[in-house]
Amino acid sequence: MSHMGQALRTCLNNKQLPPIDKNADNHLLDNPNIFLDQIMRQALDSEIIQLSMKIRNKEPIDYFHGRDVIIMHKNELTTGVLTWADQILCATNKTRTLLNNQMRDLLGHKGRPQDGDKVICSRNYWDNIANNDDPLVNGTIGFLKNTYETYFHYPKYLYPKQNVRILGGEFISDTGANFGSIDFDENMILTGEPSIDWKSSYKINRTPKYKGTLPYEFLYGYAITTHRAQGSQWDKVLVIEENFPFDREEHARWAYTAVTRASEKVVLVR
Repeated sequence: MSHMGQALRTCLNNKQLPPIDKNADNHLLDNPNIFLDQIMRQALDSEIIQLSMKIRNKEPIDYFHGRDVIIMHKNELTTGVLTWADQILCATNKTRTLLNNQMRDLLGHKGRPQDGDKVICSRNYWDNIANNDDPLVNGTIGFLKNTYETYFHYPKYLYPKQNVRILGGEFISDTGANFGSIDFDENMILTGEPSIDWKSSYKINRTPKYKGTLPYEFLYGYAITTHRAQGSQWDKVLVIEENFPFDREEHARWAYTAVTRASEKVVLVR
């Protein structure tokens, strides 16, 4: 495969998680040119690498307090550990919601999004270009400022409830890219579920007057699922291990992916 005369090469780390949508028509990595078998985020003597190798080989893991790695019981988890982490990773959306609510409480943020709230984009918006020419894509994390609350009114034939409460603010990514003011669907940002299925709202998109008025899909980003974290890294990562319906192989992939998001230090809570 080539693009503008250049060959496109693909690489794969088959110890990480597969795509969330296993039925997606995406065969780019079916036959990768390169397989990754060495972790490059950490120094060679990092305890994070040692831990990841134990996970990869499905070896027993004991509680541990080291230089780069801390493995603790869930009863030891404190608010100090929660606020210490650059990013919290978990397995399920239910836990993600609980952790985000807890983090906002710790910061004194109540109700609608506040200035300084950490959020993550959950869909690609290639037409929204930041001041540094970066597009707004799924997984972009940042913070809000100049937050606001308003309403958008749709005709009843487009949306039966008519009024959609809009919560928004100026979105600055963690790399400093400014995407300007972003409107959020109230239900999406607060609960993770949109007011209506905006993705399939073709009737609204095909109505000239309302085309482009659909709210952006964002979630709070203090805690995110490990699936969403793939491809990203942070200095200090807190990993919340859960009892979830994965088989042993899937659990190993989940844990391996989670702990290797940290470049300097990881705390694994079991």
